[in-house]
Amino acid sequence: MGKPLFVIGKPKPGEPAKPGAMTLGKPKKGEPVAAPDVSEDVAELNRRMRLIEERNASLDIRLEVIEENAVKRHQKLAKEFKTFLLDILELRRDMNELKNKLLSLIKNMSLLSRKEEVDVLKKYLDLWKPMNFVTRSEIQEIVQEEIKKFK
Repeated sequence: MGKPLFVIGKPKPGEPAKPGAMTLGKPKKGEPVAAPDVSEDVAELNRRMRLIEERNASLDIRLEVIEENAVKRHQKLAKEFKTFLLDILELRRDMNELKNKLLSLIKNMSLLSRKEEVDVLKKYLDLWKPMNFVTRSEIQEIVQEEIKKFK
């Protein structure tokens, strides 16, 4: 970062004072007083200030981009959430429709004959043997034929 602006403190015993160093307190007799070059220090402070301002501006831009991305992401998620809610509503409607159809099917099944009832009908059919029955028209034909035979 360059040379320090000020060196504060007294040198260790036996060390010479550093150029540009300042000591706190009153200088002792015979000790040189070093005056820092003020224009260099001001230029260094200006440079540092510009660097900090540039970093701050860069961070502002980054923050703005992050905020924009967050808003876009929020809008996208809200849209997806709305789509999911609509899908759930549609599934609920479909489930209710299936439930109603099942209930209707169960009602209709209660109207159907049970196995025992069908078995009873089968026994009656086997007992009566309706295939051996003759229809009225067949009887009339047979009677007509018999009458013709006797004539």
